[in-house]
Parts: sequence; structure tokens; C-alpha cells
Amino acid sequence: MQHTLTEHLPFEVELPDRVVTELADRYSKQIDVRFGGAPGRWKLVANSFVGTIRVDEHQFLIKPKVPLENLLALMDIEVSSEAWQRKVVGLAVDPDLLAVMSRLFCVACENTTRRGVRRSYVEQHERLVSPRGRIDLREIVQTPGTLSPVPCVFDEHTANNRLNQILRAALQRARRVPALGASWQRRLLGQLAELEDVDDVRSNDWSWVKRWEPAPMEQHYAIAVRLAHMLLTGSSVKSKFGDSEANTFLLNMNSLFEAWVGRRLSEYYSEHDVTEQDKLDLDIDGQVKLKPDLVVRDRSNRVVAVADVKYKKLAPDGDGRNPDYYQALAYATAFDLDEAWLIYARLPTDTSTKNVVVRNVGVSLLTFGIDLSGTIENTMRQLHHIADRMVNR
Repeated sequence: MQHTLTEHLPFEVELPDRVVTELADRYSKQIDVRFGGAPGRWKLVANSFVGTIRVDEHQFLIKPKVPLENLLALMDIEVSSEAWQRKVVGLAVDPDLLAVMSRLFCVACENTTRRGVRRSYVEQHERLVSPRGRIDLREIVQTPGTLSPVPCVFDEHTANNRLNQILRAALQRARRVPALGASWQRRLLGQLAELEDVDDVRSNDWSWVKRWEPAPMEQHYAIAVRLAHMLLTGSSVKSKFGDSEANTFLLNMNSLFEAWVGRRLSEYYSEHDVTEQDKLDLDIDGQVKLKPDLVVRDRSNRVVAVADVKYKKLAPDGDGRNPDYYQALAYATAFDLDEAWLIYARLPTDTSTKNVVVRNVGVSLLTFGIDLSGTIENTMRQLHHIADRMVNR
């Protein structure tokens, strides 16, 4: 049974108790479960997560409130070519985000391998009858008395590198998506054949992708690798229900939005430094720790702006939430600033900006809502507007 939700919007449904218990126990951060007013009726409200949750025979599809192209942009995946745009438009109507992302990854993988599978020199450690490369003296010392085969260290020009390993792992993951369809399964198998010389890696640590800067010869891998990383890390939450294991695919929109704003501001400020998740103490003795999302410093290392980034939307009149105001006031006080910023995602009909001046201290708490529902170019213009205001007030 399939249930389609939209993030932050209530959805009422009839569910068995065992499914409600599973949702409440394992997915309370992703979905709020409330009594619907009648036996067996429940009201579900998806929080700032999008994707797919499967519990028993029930599938919960959580649609993002932003267009698919903008969701990809938040992941630094640029939809530039006309062919990509057609694919994105064609798949955007499918509410199953896991199936959509798996298909987009398949297309990206095909575009990558069509331009050539990347080969690189990878250090190998093997015992060989005929020595090759360098003799591994450390292993000989650790295992005295063994004359043959000889432990060797050598560089192998191979496709079995980390870029191809993450693509192969994500292809294996995508093949397990039930809603993919037979034709897409065949295309995925074709891509696995392209990477037949690559090992299957059972790794849970793909964090290197966040730090990876593609070399000139790796640029054609960028989209496929980022989509592969999204598939593998978004699918890390699993639940056990009865005798069947149900994979859950979730994207944290809070994290995506915060990271995207930080990256774009870092690119925009040529003469300033932007620090994400900065750390400072609220009190003199260092007992109360603060962690603002964004801190902007000038070339003399002076803090000129501080901001907290919230994917949760503004109130229609432009108001933020009281705890967010308290948090922003603490940041301004600790950095000795006369203002602090709250950057929200907003709906098109909401007020975009609103200022609050704190009684007795005169600190301004400035809310700025970014509308993510239009084109990504329009979203960038809004962010550039706030960037100018943050450092030029």
C-alpha cells in the first residue's frame, strides 16, 4: 500500500497498530505520528526529510516541496544540458524519490562510462612468485622464514579505483529498488558490465566524496559520483520488520539547505571567509557552547556577520520562531555584534524579510526567507541579495 506525503503537510490515513509503532519507534525524526480522532486513523506530518520509508506492506513516499531540479542543485548537481533537463522534467512527476534518483543515477553513469572508464595507478600489496615493483621488507621482517612467494608493493594501472568502486556500489544499490522497472534494470546491468573489472566494496564510509575535488580528467565523473554518494548514504537507515528487511531512503533537507547556503556564500564572498558550524562560548568560563551555522570574517579575521540557516519555513507574516530568535541573539551577544541573521526557506506567498529589534539592547534580528520554488537562478539572486546586506550594512 502506497501513501504519498508532502513535507510539512498533514496526511490522514488508516494504519494498523504495528505499522504505527514502527513509525513512532524508528522514524520519529522524519514523521510525526498523531492520533486522527477515530480508532485506526492517524495523522502523519513529514518533517524536513524527503524520500521513501517502507514498513511491512506500507510504503510512505515523502515528496519535496521544491522542484526536482532545485533539489539536485542543493546537492551541487547542475542540470545544464538539454538532455539532462528533459530527463529531470520527465521524472519529476514520480512521487517515489528513490526510484527517481536511481534512474537519474543510471543516466549519469551512462554519460560517464560513455566518455571512458577512469583508470589510475593504485598501490597493490601482493605475494608473487616473480617479484614485481618493490619488495615489502616490513612484511618480510614480520613473517621471517617465508621465502616464496615474495611480498611485493607495486602500482597497477587499473579501473579498480575509488571512483569506480562507489559507482559500482551505487549500481548494486539501485538494482534493489522495486519500482525501477525492467528496462531500467537492464540499463543498470549494462553499466555493471562496464565496471566488471572493479571490486565490490562493502564500505559504509563514503565521506571522501564531500572532500573530493575532481581533477581535470575526472570532471565527467562529478554528477555520477555525487548521485552515487546520495544513494548510498541516504539508504543507510534500515528497519527490520518480521522476516523481511525494508530499505529506507531519506534525504535530510535541513542539511542540504544549510550546506548549499554555506557553499554559495563562500563562493560569493571574495574578500571574506565563511566558516560553517563555527564554535564559540556564550559565557566567560566556557560552560555554554554555541555552534552558529555561518560566521563571516573579513581579512583581519574580524567577525562581520553571523547567521543561522533553517530549512523550516517562515510564518506567512515573515516571523521566525521564538527559539530561533533566542539562538540568534546569543550569537550576536557572544560575537559582540549589533545584528544576527536567520535564513529560512519560504513559500512564494510568505513575506520575504522581517526585522526584530531586541528590547533594551538594540540588537537587530533579521529574518530573510529564500523561495526555493522557482528557478535556481532566481534562488541564487535572492541569496546574493542577502549576501550583500550581511556585509554592507
